[in-house]
Amino acid sequence: MDRRYIGAGLFVVTAVILCIVLVYPKYQQASAASKIAAEKENEFKTQSELITAVNKAYERYKKIDKELSIMQDLLPVPDDQSVAKLFIEFEDLSSQSGLSIQSLSFGGGAPVAEKDAGKSEKNEKGYNSINASISAAGRYEDVKKFADAVRFNKHLMDIVSVNVAEGSAAVESAPAALPSPSGGTADENTDIFSFEFSINAYYQ
Repeated sequence: MDRRYIGAGLFVVTAVILCIVLVYPKYQQASAASKIAAEKENEFKTQSELITAVNKAYERYKKIDKELSIMQDLLPVPDDQSVAKLFIEFEDLSSQSGLSIQSLSFGGGAPVAEKDAGKSEKNEKGYNSINASISAAGRYEDVKKFADAVRFNKHLMDIVSVNVAEGSAAVESAPAALPSPSGGTADENTDIFSFEFSINAYYQ
């Protein structure tokens, strides 16, 4: 046989052996690395999706927690400290409006049905309430500020009645529109009047 063919054959065999010994392991390593990279990419994608889902769940939780917090402020759960807390609330409301509370007493606590009772189970059961009887002194403008503060307070309250008195004369009025205690003859910005409020504070 021609030596050229033998040499060529040996070269081919040697090349194949070198490919098997040197190149193929590198190819296997590259394939394994590519597979690992793909797995890592899928794992990273899964983790990213999980983090996104957790963040969305946390945002929903914060929203629900905020709504529950607002609800708890609007209609607190009654407890042994309810009267003491309510006393502090009225003290804050009066100080904000400039009204001076002379006396403050509490009563009630029985379930009080809403005006639109019957629309839901909760309305049918009614809310618990504590009635506050407040005697206070201040300007007529201060009383209007106090009434607005009660009306827009974060704790749900309802002004049941207001008695306005100058000296010994008292006039009972609806809480929605306070009339001038003196019929317009007194200076509402400077004269001090005595007032009696009946206010319901509502609870779950």
